[in-house]
Amino acid sequence: MIRRNQTPPIAHRLFDLTISWHRNESGTVAFSIPVGLFFFMVFAGLLFNTGATINGKIETQNAADASVYSASVSIARGLNAMTASNHLIGELNALYVIHHSLGGTWLDDKGGQENNSPEIQAANTGLEIAYNIAKNSQPIPGLQPPYDRVKKNPKADANSTIYEGKLKLKTALAIAYGVHTAGWVMYEAGKALLPFPTTPAGVALMAAGVITQVAATVTELAIMKEYLVLEGLEILARSLSPFKKGIPGTIKLLYNYQKLVGGTNNTPSLFSTLAAKSAIKIAERNDAVAIPSSTLLATATNLIPPFPVEQEKTTKIDRSQLMRAAFPWVAYWTNNIAGTLKKPFHILGAPISGAGGSFEKWSEKYAYQSVELFRGDTSRNFQNELTRVNHNKANSSGSGEKGMGIKLYVMQGLNETDNGAGWHKSMEDFNDWDNRRKASTKIDQLFCHVGFVRSENQPKVGVRRFFRQENPDGFVCYAQSMVYNANPQQRPQRSGGGGSAQPTVGYDTLGWTAGAIEYPGKSSARPQIKLNWQAKLTPITPEKLLSKAQVLLTDASLRRSFWGGRESILILNNH
Repeated sequence: MIRRNQTPPIAHRLFDLTISWHRNESGTVAFSIPVGLFFFMVFAGLLFNTGATINGKIETQNAADASVYSASVSIARGLNAMTASNHLIGELNALYVIHHSLGGTWLDDKGGQENNSPEIQAANTGLEIAYNIAKNSQPIPGLQPPYDRVKKNPKADANSTIYEGKLKLKTALAIAYGVHTAGWVMYEAGKALLPFPTTPAGVALMAAGVITQVAATVTELAIMKEYLVLEGLEILARSLSPFKKGIPGTIKLLYNYQKLVGGTNNTPSLFSTLAAKSAIKIAERNDAVAIPSSTLLATATNLIPPFPVEQEKTTKIDRSQLMRAAFPWVAYWTNNIAGTLKKPFHILGAPISGAGGSFEKWSEKYAYQSVELFRGDTSRNFQNELTRVNHNKANSSGSGEKGMGIKLYVMQGLNETDNGAGWHKSMEDFNDWDNRRKASTKIDQLFCHVGFVRSENQPKVGVRRFFRQENPDGFVCYAQSMVYNANPQQRPQRSGGGGSAQPTVGYDTLGWTAGAIEYPGKSSARPQIKLNWQAKLTPITPEKLLSKAQVLLTDASLRRSFWGGRESILILNNH
């Protein structure tokens, strides 16, 4: 307890001093609070406005990325569609060649009639004579069935595998009957020697005669079996003939589809238009407007994504895109079919007929003639083994066929490599491995797309008394995307032909990955295809941006957003 006259402790003195210190400063705290609140509100408004502006720019940039990427995805889909249609045309052409190699034009046009050509008549005459001689001299049964089968005439063209195989079997059977007769002569000669001292020689001669006749009989039965194989192929080919006849019309329809996909001199590519519309639609989903908008689409052609293909122009048939699409399949299927026909002990083998070699010959010839016909001018009439019945034979007929004018689409720049001896695929400017800058510039031109997107929503501005609207026309952002092919790519090399492999290129409208052989040649490798056109976002060069941004000068609001209203492009207000 503290007495009245006692000095207070130090704590009480400090308390009293504190009270006396504030006693003369009443109202100071009340004044500092609104000042602090004012600066706090200004700072909060600054943060809000900064965040709103950044958010608006990010949203607009995301819209630009999505819009441009969707456009390139459409272009990639179009290039995959073009590649697929090229292969469909090529494979249909190959099926046409395979079928025609079997039976030729006669089988398609004569409705199952026998081809009783002069050489068939001569072969039948020789066969009949040989059979009658053997029939009157044979001690071993079995001559009749082969003759009854082989004497039938082929129902195929003289320029075909079935015809040549059956003709050769007729000759082979006549020879076999001759050998059969020779065996009978040997047997009878040996038999005549039995009463004489040369009996052992007679027995040996009789044995040799029997062996010869047995061997001839086995050969005759083998010939009959091969004839049955060829007849089976003939029946199969006749049953498929209506489908084969529809192949040229189907190819024409696919080619018309290609012209929609790739465009012509008078019409733009369908997928370029779809890409522009896709870019507009995706931008709208992100509350933005793609440029070109629907009103600018007709005039802003330099902003429509490029579709980097054109129709082939080379006159070199064996290096045309159609040949390169078709022949790998022709070679692969020919290898399997001819290889089977050449096997002596296979149920479908026919080595005596030579059908395997004949099929190889005609498939190679018809591969060239079919590509020549399909690519030929519609005003030109083609008369050859492919288009006429028994061409260059005594009983030939037909007036030939008109060309179809089908020029498949290739990458832009391939036509420029044609020096008169054919294309040099993989040596286009965009494939220049030694001049990367030139290649990059060409790729930038052909495969890259720049798009602009405008957000018409002004970012909200807080504390308007102190902060003005810095983006009264919204935001304009840009992005670039490209289409590319992820298939393997090898350093350019001139294809020597004659069975060498086609160049391995990624940027192409064929998409081979392995096993693609040049014409002419043989290959047992199955061709492999991969539709691998893809899209991705890429950085943009200032030169590309300036070249594409000129169109923005046509719109005053865009000009204000992008360049602050200036008529010339000096400093880009990016985003």
